[in-house]
Amino acid sequence: MNGVYARVVPAIWPVSLPCRIALVAQAPQEHECEQNRPFQGMSGLILDGALKSANIDRAACLQTFVYDTKLEENLVARERSKRGSSWDAFHEGNLDRLAAELQKAGPNVVVPMGTTALNALKGSTSIQKLRGQPTMGEGRFANFKLVPTFDPNFIVKQYHMSHVLIGDLNRAAAEAEIGPHIEYPRRLLNVAPSIGEVEAYVETAAGAPLLSCDIETWFNPDNDLVPKFIRGVSFAHSEEEAIYVPFISMNTLTRCYWPDVATERRAWDAVRAILHNPVPKLGQNFGSFDAPWLLSRMGIRVRNYCHDLRLLHKTLYPELPASLQFMGNSYSRQGSWKHWSKESGVREKARGAKRDE
Repeated sequence: MNGVYARVVPAIWPVSLPCRIALVAQAPQEHECEQNRPFQGMSGLILDGALKSANIDRAACLQTFVYDTKLEENLVARERSKRGSSWDAFHEGNLDRLAAELQKAGPNVVVPMGTTALNALKGSTSIQKLRGQPTMGEGRFANFKLVPTFDPNFIVKQYHMSHVLIGDLNRAAAEAEIGPHIEYPRRLLNVAPSIGEVEAYVETAAGAPLLSCDIETWFNPDNDLVPKFIRGVSFAHSEEEAIYVPFISMNTLTRCYWPDVATERRAWDAVRAILHNPVPKLGQNFGSFDAPWLLSRMGIRVRNYCHDLRLLHKTLYPELPASLQFMGNSYSRQGSWKHWSKESGVREKARGAKRDE
């Protein structure tokens, strides 16, 4: 390897310590090695523009890499193969150096840019799942709050994702204002209501300026002959409070949440009354999924269905993914929540309990 490309590229320290934000990418590439500074060339220009759009002063950030020398063909796998038995010492030495830099800089938020940086700080390669949301590091980085995003070198090749980078940096700036800890939004969720609480919610929903609606479905993927059911219906009349009206429960032998047919009918009558009220309804892919299910399975026509977040998102950003995971990371302070139970082991425990029944 050319001597210039083999040299160590040092971190750029912020103008004052402690700093609020640290930027961490995989490793220097050709432009960084030539100029002996992080984030140069086209990727540096893209990062500059994104930071400016997010009102982040680059000079106030720690700018560094997981590996401070250029990797073979800019790939971790190639560098590991080239180094062979010396890889572990090289890898651990770089992580020790990165941890020392972060300890000295004392940032409120660390922004791992790309899969390699996220893996080093969090032990995860799920950049698509974790980007844009606050999460804590692991191992020697356990005390640092992270807001992962894409590597600017990825944006060079996928420029249509540049405003995702800007949005994630905006999130990082907002999290830096909060401090080095995570503050999740307050949520009050009633997921196991009584029939009295369900019926009382009819009046609550009628007084809401906007009502968010969603259904959960249940079917046996191994047996197409088993009918498909609506497992439950949820409503939110504010950003903080919501109720889930269950019908199928995996915690009972009958798989029924309600104790008898009469009580279940009362619950469906309440759901019908809520969906029939004139309050504007908001959904996520509601018109093409939830509403047809409600009509075909239960004969319920949703009144005043006005807003659909997925359709709005695709209208504004047709080139971007429209999964609930991507949208949750982009628009919610709590980020994508569906992976939480999987990472905590709760979902696997629940599956094990089902198999034991």
